[in-house]
Amino acid sequence: LEWVRREKAEAVERICGEHHASFTRAMRELDGVRDGMRRLGTAARAQDDAVANAGGALLRSLDEFERAMAEERSTNDAIDAVRACADALRCAASCDEAMARGDLLRVIRRCDEIETSHVPRLLNAVKSAGASSLADFLRVGARRSRAKAEKLAHRA
Repeated sequence: LEWVRREKAEAVERICGEHHASFTRAMRELDGVRDGMRRLGTAARAQDDAVANAGGALLRSLDEFERAMAEERSTNDAIDAVRACADALRCAASCDEAMARGDLLRVIRRCDEIETSHVPRLLNAVKSAGASSLADFLRVGARRSRAKAEKLAHRA
């Protein structure tokens, strides 16, 4: 019985020794993996910081570019609105000159042009109260000029 116990104890000791050696080897490998992961994490954080620093300037540039584009669109819209106002006012002045000369057909044509072309263009070009007021003023003035020209034409 003593012999069996010694055999079993030696077998258990041998198996435990093998497993302990495997366990310590695995623990050393895990320590190496943990150190590698720590170095990889540090390198990844450094790379993220470098990308963030490099990208920050790019993102700021993109924001500035978008603001500049918005200002350019706004400026172009304002230019279009001013041109529409100037065209409408030139047409109204031409209508007044034609009325002063007694050219009633030209007065009626200019009034039609104001109502069908310039007033809608003004309303589309600018949504501000100023353009709307100018469009209303031109519309009323064109109607009055047309009525006056028609009245003068019937007298003649």
